[in-house]
Amino acid sequence: MKPLRNREVILFPDLGAEDSWKTKMQTLRKHGFDCSIGSLLHLSSENEVGDGLDLADFLLRWSVEDFRA
Repeated sequence: MKPLRNREVILFPDLGAEDSWKTKMQTLRKHGFDCSIGSLLHLSSENEVGDGLDLADFLLRWSVEDFRA
């Protein structure tokens, strides 16, 4: 975890797990980490939330060229 100190860290929890990660974020902050929680909800459907998709599931949908545009 040392490489993450003095950096802004954005946590992306699995869909549906946002509330439990708020507690984890607070713990990290108590230990000196600058972190916040990002959300994938605006990219997801109700089924995807129910399936608990995570950041990797969304990244696999796009090609590298999509990020270069």
